[in-house]
Amino acid sequence: AARICQAVRDGMRWRDITVIMRDATSWQGIIDATFDKFKIPYFLAEHTELITKPLFKLLMSTLNIKNKGWHQNDVISLIKTGLCGFSDRECDVFEEYCSTWNISGKRFLDNEWTMNPDGYVAEMSDRAADILNVANDVRTRLTTPLVELFTRLDAAETVAEQCRALYMYTEALNVREILDLISDRASEAGDARAAQDSVRMYNIYIEALDKVALSLADTEPDTEQLACALRIIFENTNIGSLP
Repeated sequence: AARICQAVRDGMRWRDITVIMRDATSWQGIIDATFDKFKIPYFLAEHTELITKPLFKLLMSTLNIKNKGWHQNDVISLIKTGLCGFSDRECDVFEEYCSTWNISGKRFLDNEWTMNPDGYVAEMSDRAADILNVANDVRTRLTTPLVELFTRLDAAETVAEQCRALYMYTEALNVREILDLISDRASEAGDARAAQDSVRMYNIYIEALDKVALSLADTEPDTEQLACALRIIFENTNIGSLP
C-alpha cells in the first residue's frame, strides 16, 4: 500500500496499478482493510463459483427435478436455497418428513400426505400433527409453481419461450426482491462484497437467459439442453466484487 501511494505521488495513475495474488480469499479482510486505511481506490476481482450461489442452485435444482423426475435430493436442495420463501424450520421439518417416509418421485404431487411423522404408530401426537401440517403446507407451496413452470416448459415451441417460462417462475417466487433483501442485509452488516454479488447474480441470470435464447434459437426446445447451456454459462462467468 505504501509503494502504491508513493507511485501515485510520482505521477502514476491508480488505474495503472495491479496487485496480483494467488488466492484472493486468503487475503479477504487484509487487502481491503489496508487499502481503505491508505485511501486507495480499488476494484477487487476474484473467481467465484456461481454454480454454488443460491440463485443458480435454485435454477439447477428446478431443472433437475423436471429432467430427473422429482428426486428427493433435488427437491430438498431447492427448498434450502433460501429463495423459495420457506423458513429454516419449514425446511428442516419438510426434509425430516421426506426422509422418514422416503418420499420421492410422484409422491411429491400427492393431494395430501397423511403418514404419521413418528412412523408406524397407531396414534398421532400433537407434535406429529403439527409436523404433518407444516410438511403438507410446504409441499403445496413448493409444487404449485413448479407444476406451472413444467407445464409452460412442455408447451414451449422455442428455447426463447422456455427461457421466458423460467423468468416467469423466478418472478413468481419474488427472487429479485429476496436477493435485494439479502443485499440490504449484507450492506447493513458491512459486507459490501456480498451485497454487490447478490445484485450481480440476478443480472448475470438475466443475461444468461438472453444468451441461451439467442444461441439455441435454431434448435428444438429441450429442458436437458437448457440446463446444460445454463450450467456452461454459469461455470464460465466470474463475479468481480466491489468492496
